[in-house]
Amino acid sequence: MFNHITRLVLSLVVLVLSTKAYALPNLKCITGGFPTTSFLLEENKDNIELKVINHNGAKYAPVYSGIATPSDIDFIKKSGEFFNKTGDFFSIKFAKENCRIEEDKFYTCVIKEESEISGIKINTVYFTTSESVDKIPGFEFTRTNVRLSLREHASDMLEYKLEMSYYDQDCQIIK
Repeated sequence: MFNHITRLVLSLVVLVLSTKAYALPNLKCITGGFPTTSFLLEENKDNIELKVINHNGAKYAPVYSGIATPSDIDFIKKSGEFFNKTGDFFSIKFAKENCRIEEDKFYTCVIKEESEISGIKINTVYFTTSESVDKIPGFEFTRTNVRLSLREHASDMLEYKLEMSYYDQDCQIIK
């Protein structure tokens, strides 16, 4: 079993080795906080690949974002169990025609047909980025919000999400 430092070092090696120059700007969102999940979106010769790395293991994946009530606990647990099955690292390949970038920073990629991720049959995949701004007197912080939504075919269309917000220094578009 890897410890947290070994996972981080191996994850950084993957990031360095995966850096390539392509026409479409690549997106790299990496953070060192908890939960530590990185998203890398890269154009390859035949497709656009999203790599998801849960640096501290899938059991620390950010499976819920927002306000939670006691009635949400069962779904949060089910989401955690789902992403534990995907593993610490997984990738998703999108057809190039199913991804777009707007204003050089807002990505949307979609798969609307049955596919497989880490041996799990998936019915629909959505990957999106958005931007939000936090303002306090004298300061303004821009964040990139990353959301991966998966719908498992056999689960009556339940949507499982990984969502993270990254400050500018943690989420870069590489041209």
